[in-house]
Amino acid sequence: MKTKIFLLIIGLTIGTFFGLYFTQFKSDLTTKRTAKVTVDYGKENDFLSELINGHEDFKTHYYPLHEKEFLNLVDNGQKPGAIIITCSDSRIVLDRLFATNPGQLFIVRNPGNLAPPYTSDLAQLQASVLASVEYAVHHLGIKDIIVMGHSDCGAMNAIYSKADLSGFPGLIRWLSIDDRLFRAFLKKHQENPLTKKEGLFLFEKFSIVGQLHHLSNYPILRELLKDKRVHLHGWFYDVRSGGIDYYDTDKKGFFPLSIKEIGS
Repeated sequence: MKTKIFLLIIGLTIGTFFGLYFTQFKSDLTTKRTAKVTVDYGKENDFLSELINGHEDFKTHYYPLHEKEFLNLVDNGQKPGAIIITCSDSRIVLDRLFATNPGQLFIVRNPGNLAPPYTSDLAQLQASVLASVEYAVHHLGIKDIIVMGHSDCGAMNAIYSKADLSGFPGLIRWLSIDDRLFRAFLKKHQENPLTKKEGLFLFEKFSIVGQLHHLSNYPILRELLKDKRVHLHGWFYDVRSGGIDYYDTDKKGFFPLSIKEIGS
């Protein structure tokens, strides 16, 4: 009898403890959510006010004019014609560059428009770009994959100038995913020294070709590329001029992008 009473007391004590713990835990979560929701964004940051006003303009003017297109994307899903792997740089506004509409481009952005090398070691695999490519090719049926770098790239400059990134472990990890690429570039140009401006400009383009090589080794693309069911493209956007060059695999160089050139 005493044993049963003792066990009952212990059970009630443990139950009360966990009940109070989870009540407080739930209360903390509610408080944190409320704190976030009640922030007055307009007073915190003037630019956020611009974004909010821009969204109001979108809802008031743009959306009503294109409501059918948006509803079609919801009901029938997206059917983008290409995947573009490009830089996080805010100066690259793809819909402006290509006059595209929602649902036409599947976009992957990261510092330096990198496509990390594939490795079968999942613990070492940088899988974000790979996952996007797998989804785009397998699920969406995309046949054209574009790596688009650009001039005056901060990520490329950090690699090229061997910038001190102490205190930024994410950048250190990300920008060193393929040190061999930079070493190969230096080796290629060791006979002809370059100014920093010349070197960076060439390295930005050299890196694009390197990313195409990485992509060609992604498991999902190997056979598709071999059978020409998927195509890789390397493009370089000059921010100053607004022009785009494409990489010609036969001529091993970059040339102005145009339908005439691509189709020839």
